[in-house]
Amino acid sequence: MLATLTIFLLAVRGADGRWEPGISDASPMGWVITLAYFVACGMCVWAGLKEREAFRVSREALVWQFWFVVAGVLLLLGFNKQLDFQSLLTQVGRDAAKSGGWYESRRAIQGLFVLIMLAAGVAAGVLGYYKMRLVWRRYRLPLIGAVLVATYVIVRMASFHHVDVLLNDFGLNWLLEFGGCAVLAYAAYKAATARVESKYQSFERKVSIR
Repeated sequence: MLATLTIFLLAVRGADGRWEPGISDASPMGWVITLAYFVACGMCVWAGLKEREAFRVSREALVWQFWFVVAGVLLLLGFNKQLDFQSLLTQVGRDAAKSGGWYESRRAIQGLFVLIMLAAGVAAGVLGYYKMRLVWRRYRLPLIGAVLVATYVIVRMASFHHVDVLLNDFGLNWLLEFGGCAVLAYAAYKAATARVESKYQSFERKVSIR
């Protein structure tokens, strides 16, 4: 534990070619995507608040907690976009591998890490489907946005160099990140502005039509 903490402090202190606190991506597109994360986060909070209120009033089957979970993830990713904590995590892991003498086996550890991330993603997907099985069509659009962002995050955390180069060369990283945020923001806007009627109001409307 002490060795890990020491490695972390050395990493934060910074040295040539090593991670240090500061702005990671000061390019115009980097700031646009950072802003997109925060805007999408705010929109998801708005949608969550609106759906929570609609749930209390109408008792419709709404999974309003979904929006707050997504908002929390987007908030963390927005800060990470400029602080680049995944590079720090990779560096700490590399230092630990070298000090522990298992650096030559890093590919196997990396593969295991990817499998764990995929398993966690599948588990989250199964849990999400169980929670949303009755109303999943309502959340199809935000789920697509979440998958786009999650795909980018998994590729970046896995540090697949060739895949990462491919993403940068063809601009797919922007498509996954910005596109995912845009889809989530639009879906959250639609959810926040959608009119949800109570069962009593719906019954009244049917009676009046008859």
